[in-house]
Amino acid sequence: GKSYSTMPLGLIVVRDEYFISVSLKKNRIIDVTNIPASPIKEPKKPKEDKAKKTYSIELDKDSQIPFLTTLHIKLGNAGIIDCGYKEFKQLFSCVKFDKKYKWLNSNGSLRYFIMQLDEKGIISYPTNQKWEIVSNFFISKNGLLFEGKQLKDSKTSASDKKLIDPIIDAAFDALK
Repeated sequence: GKSYSTMPLGLIVVRDEYFISVSLKKNRIIDVTNIPASPIKEPKKPKEDKAKKTYSIELDKDSQIPFLTTLHIKLGNAGIIDCGYKEFKQLFSCVKFDKKYKWLNSNGSLRYFIMQLDEKGIISYPTNQKWEIVSNFFISKNGLLFEGKQLKDSKTSASDKKLIDPIIDAAFDALK
């Protein structure tokens, strides 16, 4: 058959990588040409900073609000934390941020609080990074930095459990 030389009818962009040139021969496609797109390259993905994606929250979006609201109110009323809800919610955003929050109670109570959230499936951490991650978010009531090993080795007293258990129970009750 005869070949007709025509101007392309159009260009189609496919995934920002290729242009497809479409030409017709008597109402039929005769040429589909892959032409590399302009030299615009996909931006390089930044190397994943382990501290950026630190842990995951296992609550669906609808459950997070009542759970976190109750947890925030109860921890605040008990004098364990001193921050607004917006800041508290940031603790559960799963990314590292610059601000550290004061834990106004014992190291053992912080350890127990985190262990309970972990054991109850609310928070999950990468293997062997739990205490380093937690130390990135909290400072002691004296303004001193926590070290991961320090938190891991903290002893939990009966009074720590007595303080934290009703708070976590109330947060779970808010999900019912």
